[in-house]
Amino acid sequence: MYYFVFSKYYFYDKIINSMNNEENGRMESFVQFAQRIVKAVTRISPFPISITDSEGYVIGATDPVRIGTYHLPSQEVLRQNELILYDFDKVRYMENVLPGVAVPLQFDFKTVGVLGIIGDPHEVKPYALLLKNYVEMLWNETYINQLNELQSKTLEMFIHYLLNNNEHDEEKVNYYCKLLNIPTKKERMCIVIDIGESLHMTAEKTTDIHMLKENLTTLCQTIFKGEKDICTFINTERIVLLKTFYNDYEEQAFTHLFKKRSEALIDSVKKYNILKVAIAYGRKKQTIESLHESYFEADHFLRLGQMYDIKPEIFHHYNWDLLVALFHEQTDQLFWEQLNDILKPFIKQPDFEELAYNFIHYCEQQFNISQTAKKLFIHRNTLIYRLNKISTVTNIDLKRFDHCTVLYYFLKRSFVFTNNSK
Repeated sequence: MYYFVFSKYYFYDKIINSMNNEENGRMESFVQFAQRIVKAVTRISPFPISITDSEGYVIGATDPVRIGTYHLPSQEVLRQNELILYDFDKVRYMENVLPGVAVPLQFDFKTVGVLGIIGDPHEVKPYALLLKNYVEMLWNETYINQLNELQSKTLEMFIHYLLNNNEHDEEKVNYYCKLLNIPTKKERMCIVIDIGESLHMTAEKTTDIHMLKENLTTLCQTIFKGEKDICTFINTERIVLLKTFYNDYEEQAFTHLFKKRSEALIDSVKKYNILKVAIAYGRKKQTIESLHESYFEADHFLRLGQMYDIKPEIFHHYNWDLLVALFHEQTDQLFWEQLNDILKPFIKQPDFEELAYNFIHYCEQQFNISQTAKKLFIHRNTLIYRLNKISTVTNIDLKRFDHCTVLYYFLKRSFVFTNNSK
């Protein structure tokens, strides 16, 4: 993952605020968090337990009926900040209090709640510190997981905003770049890894989607040698890696090895049951504010690659199959409209698709009639007849390379749009 340099208390405050909100008593997420800890402790403890927050409300308990109730002794434990025994005589006239041991829970050198262990105080006391340490360990582990998820979501949100908008709020960009410790004046390009719906299908087999996403982004960084680059999901279908270059040599080395590394990534993600992957990158940009242009280029390449069924699905500016597709896309529309009018008699032929299919193969076999006929599994005289028919209907000179090239691109373009509209 990208290495963050946050104030840890920035995220701690956000997590605690979201968990420990006073509205309606307690936030549901905090109760769920406490209940997960209770279930984990119950598996190793012979005694029922309860967890109260810093204000004395029960947020987790072996007996779920107690959740949300006020527990007065917790305030005493919090004030004294030490273990207190509550025997049968002491709790006899106290409401919602059971005999046992109450011990303060600490997190990051702060007392944040109370653990109650229910039972005969003298039997319970030897287990108190052990269970306290275990609960605090689980608490800390949960906090770290929450922190990592919040960091990832913050990065995802910012990069999504950055790449999917042509115009940016400069103050907002500067704020998030400072928060995430992202230099703004670095040369970067955007690599897009499209995994389609694979994440949904893979997520059905795992309960930790955050860990799955972290594994995939780490894998992308490792293969593309971008351990210090920014890598994140921007939606469930796409990972982006913002590759930083410090000199021209690094960029040349990257473009030279891009296909090989992409193939390695495609092969590596199969262990996560991700079987359909397309990868593209856009041109390098000077600032982070202009990276959306690199992203749009990569996105355009991916769409063209899918439209023209270019294999392998690894796209960049040096891919000649992609350049041909770009030629189809970017040639003046008026040109195609005029050509369409000229070729209408040909298009209306009952056997148009067969004639067009034969002509395309004729061009792709370097205008070699015998080789084309063999490829099409037809007699060479049949091919000659069909080519002559095309020449008659279109007035094209089949001996002219430029004439054939124009018709070839028109037919390839027509077949692409026809097939994608079916």
